[in-house]
Amino acid sequence: MGGAWSTGSIQAFSAPAFSERRSSSALLDKGFAALERDFEASNRRLDVAERTEDFPTLPVGRSSPDEADFDQLESPALSPQHDSAANKVELKLIWMDGSVIQLKVSLTATCNDVISSLHRRGVISTGCPRLLLGTSLLEGGTCLSETGVSDGSELQLVLSQPCLNLDVSDNNLGDTGLEALVEGLPGPLQRVSLLRSGLCGKAGGRAVAKLMKASPGLEFLDLSGNNGFGAVSLGDTGIDLKALAAEIHSCYSLVHVTLADCSLEGFLGGQQLACLLYKTPNLQRLDVHSNNNLGSTGMLALSSALSALRRPLKLTGMTLEDTGLEGEEGGDSAGILLHQIPFLTSLNISNNLLLPAGLQALVKTMPDTTCISRLDACNIGLPCKLGLQEADFFRLLLEKCPGLKLVESEGHTFDGPPQFNEILSRMELIRTPGEVHDQIELLDISQLVLDHPLVATDFKRLTGLSLQQLQKLRSFNLNSLNHSFHSLPGNLGGIEGGIVLVKVLDAMSSIEHLSFNASRLGVAWTLGVGQVLIESLRSESGIGRERPDGSQLTIPRIQLTSLKSIDLSECGLHADAGSMLAELLQALPGLRGLSLARNYRLENAGVQAFANRLREEARGHSLVEIDLSCCSLSGEEGKVAVLAMLQHLPELDALAVSSNPGLGPHVAPILEHVLCNTQISSLSFGSCGISANVRLNLALLRSPHLTSLDMSGNTEIGPLGLQGFTSQLPKMNLQRLNLADCGLESRAGGDSIAALVSRSQSLQ
Repeated sequence: MGGAWSTGSIQAFSAPAFSERRSSSALLDKGFAALERDFEASNRRLDVAERTEDFPTLPVGRSSPDEADFDQLESPALSPQHDSAANKVELKLIWMDGSVIQLKVSLTATCNDVISSLHRRGVISTGCPRLLLGTSLLEGGTCLSETGVSDGSELQLVLSQPCLNLDVSDNNLGDTGLEALVEGLPGPLQRVSLLRSGLCGKAGGRAVAKLMKASPGLEFLDLSGNNGFGAVSLGDTGIDLKALAAEIHSCYSLVHVTLADCSLEGFLGGQQLACLLYKTPNLQRLDVHSNNNLGSTGMLALSSALSALRRPLKLTGMTLEDTGLEGEEGGDSAGILLHQIPFLTSLNISNNLLLPAGLQALVKTMPDTTCISRLDACNIGLPCKLGLQEADFFRLLLEKCPGLKLVESEGHTFDGPPQFNEILSRMELIRTPGEVHDQIELLDISQLVLDHPLVATDFKRLTGLSLQQLQKLRSFNLNSLNHSFHSLPGNLGGIEGGIVLVKVLDAMSSIEHLSFNASRLGVAWTLGVGQVLIESLRSESGIGRERPDGSQLTIPRIQLTSLKSIDLSECGLHADAGSMLAELLQALPGLRGLSLARNYRLENAGVQAFANRLREEARGHSLVEIDLSCCSLSGEEGKVAVLAMLQHLPELDALAVSSNPGLGPHVAPILEHVLCNTQISSLSFGSCGISANVRLNLALLRSPHLTSLDMSGNTEIGPLGLQGFTSQLPKMNLQRLNLADCGLESRAGGDSIAALVSRSQSLQ
């Protein structure tokens, strides 16, 4: 929103009327939907007023700006401090839920002054609302005296609701390309990813500021990897956050910023972060991991600058992984920073060489009571076996973090008195999830498949969880199983492995999401595990199986009625697994999601066999999502297999065929079929070898359903190819658009992205 911020004109504030519910005449006449449409139409006239004042330059040797400096960071008052009674009016501001806010204000105040006052008083916690008088949208920098408001006027508070999530990472746009994109935007964005986009220095900072001003409801911003590498000027490094902050007014909507690998260094890096945090008062998550060598001097500069703020930060999550924090000084500076972040619940300090002395300094320096519930502390230089000294400051950590539930570490053991073991047992620090205690013997797997149910100790040794925990579990990954389970012949292979798996699953009565990810099942899926699982789901009672030695095994019956998704990605599945995968779907009619990604041996034949077996169901299956990324689909046969599968999945809503570069020109017929003959709303065909001359035939298009489109990794498209592709698409209403790494550079790249964004937002 344009114009400068001021609170000097706000004379009185009253919000007890929040309990009052009513609607203004505009709401009664037009309704919320119509008001939102009017607002979105009016919002095209974005206030792009430039701000001329810059941040004060700190003299060398000063650790931070003092409070007077921070007062200068805010705009000076735009209106007199003492107005006559004739210049004061009482307004009624009506929120979209009908809540009434009464505000006494000077007519010399601007619309932005009103919004700023509401934010400062906590009436509006997030978002970036605008003022509506009747059906007219009031401009942010306009004085109230020029808008026609009078004493007792009713104004609507309408919240901007941008919906597009845009990813244009790995395109060398630079500042000129980003500015071209901003100029062509049809409306505000909600989430933007600009990783490795060639942004650097002050020009890069100003370009990002223009994007933020054009998207007043922006919630997520990722600027990672813009570290100045390859910049034209040798003096440029990463994005100048100070220049960025100088160009924007307070961005109340932004809640998550990622600045990994942005060359934030030492003292100056800490100051730049402080400038950005000052302008994003509702920020909840900040990630500055990797190649940001802030070190202890950067942490202290950031802490000192933030201490001058008159309001606490709202950060709940902060990632300081690999930021050059070393030894006692690093731990001490991190602890000091925590005093400025009172609401922090998640902290990541992994990959910093703190050593025991650094961790001890962190714990001693941090506030006496914090809200931290999760601490990531992998690879910080702790010994494998923790002694009494380490145990003592872990005890102190628990005292200062009463809500601490999880400490991620690389699997330490502790050799000490039982009372310390008892204290530390509430944390996952002592062992990596799934690791077996040295004193627990590995199970005799051959005994687990006998005709008796598993007992509580079996479950504990296999999964690391009690029977009660398994019964409440909603999500389970087989890679978290203990060494005992992984000692099965063929790593879950064969009939015996399948029976043990079924017995474990039978205890998970609430399981909704099951992952075999990276289990390397391969042929074992067809020969054992998959067949046993399918038979146990289909059987009315236990099924007998004969061992090679002539003894009998019984496959227990399971139901898995709560199961919603199965992840079989990267399991080494071959083409002959296709038919059995379809049988699994038939045995699980309630399944909604199936991932087969990165099974590169599945190939065309496997997907075709999957489709052929699905044909046996007259109504098809009710699967909603399927991922066939990186399955070696290629050529005409790959296209035919995918189209055959789609015919028997009538309720499919999300399809991913990314990382199948052999599809190339055959992606176009798949896209045509999706747009013309299905209800699919999410389509991903990234890295499929699409060239600049892709041609579509959409003559049979009924209505576009797509809300998510992923074209990332098709590097040969380029600006001209994207423009040609855009011209062939129907008008859509996309909510997610991924154009990362599509060869879009400089101004031409920015223009082509803006054209597709305009096309994708044309139904709003």
